[in-house]
Amino acid sequence: MKREDFDYLMHFISNSKEQVEINVIGGEPLIYDDLEYVLKRLNRSRLVKNICVMTGGIIKKQVFDILLKYQKKLTVLFNVNEKASYLNAKHIDIVRDCIKYSISLGLKVSFGFNIYHHNFNGREIINLCKQYGVSHLRFAIACPIYGSQHNVVVPYVEYQKLSKRVFLFLRKCFESGIEANLDCPIPMCFFSNYQLGAISKMHPQIISRLGKCSPPIDINYDLKLFRCFSIGKYRNEHLSNFKSFDEIRNYFINEIDSRLNKPFVFPKCNTCINVEKCNGGCLSNNTGFLSNPNKIERIQEVLNLSSNNLDNEALALLEQEYVKNDIDLFLLAQLYYNIGNMAKARTYCYKAIHESSSLSLRKDVVNLLNIVEEVL
Repeated sequence: MKREDFDYLMHFISNSKEQVEINVIGGEPLIYDDLEYVLKRLNRSRLVKNICVMTGGIIKKQVFDILLKYQKKLTVLFNVNEKASYLNAKHIDIVRDCIKYSISLGLKVSFGFNIYHHNFNGREIINLCKQYGVSHLRFAIACPIYGSQHNVVVPYVEYQKLSKRVFLFLRKCFESGIEANLDCPIPMCFFSNYQLGAISKMHPQIISRLGKCSPPIDINYDLKLFRCFSIGKYRNEHLSNFKSFDEIRNYFINEIDSRLNKPFVFPKCNTCINVEKCNGGCLSNNTGFLSNPNKIERIQEVLNLSSNNLDNEALALLEQEYVKNDIDLFLLAQLYYNIGNMAKARTYCYKAIHESSSLSLRKDVVNLLNIVEEVL
């Protein structure tokens, strides 16, 4: 990333007036020439709450000296794979040496661990946590890259087999005093009801990460935005086209997430009892959803099927299939307003306000609600 592009990013953050947590990722950020310039600006901003520098740790340990000045806000996250996965057997020793050195400087350290095959060795990362006194572990079930034919992941049809080993891993973490935090969400059906009950006691923070994936915001070196790595090549826009992080989130929800409403991630999601709470985890498991029409186009299809433009059958279909989140509720409120059913429009405005986490969307709903109230 060029300095002028990073300066623009800081300008965007200051104009958003929203406190953010920044992950400095790569590639390998600790070999970036302007790392200190970036950290100095981030550290100075009152709107940057926390900074996490993610590293593979296969570097010269002296580079961690740069981070020491910014330790009040900063955490170093080492992504540590299983020993057998390193191409050079000496690399894991370099990683361990960097971990030890950064802790000796007084830096806060956490670990990241990715699970991408059935017989993963969870003992290694647990032992590493215990050895260095690390009590927070980020883990992820590796997700496919959308559109790629060369994914090294466990297929979702084998999740039930994988879940038993993951559950035992989480239990061992708990017994070792390690708080495990799930990165990318997985479907609620990944675990059995018994496993879910036990996890809710051992690692309650994991439960909130099951089911739906709200858009993280990734900003590339050239200020192009992508929803996440799994769908990184699609619906990219430049940061300059937006005024706030809320606008970016809504863009990705409208352009990507809204295409998931049917058949969600997996076909069986449609008949699942958790359909309101879960859309199947990582969107990239649905191999063709980005070729589907988005929600507004789908609704237009329903309208075109109706002889009266919007009869009761069409409305029932919309309420059944599309009311999943705050944007859906707002959309339905608009539809009822358009056909003159102000009472229903007001009801869905109320629901959208209660469900919305986006201030910009809430303002739009309030504007519509005021118009509806004048008519009533």
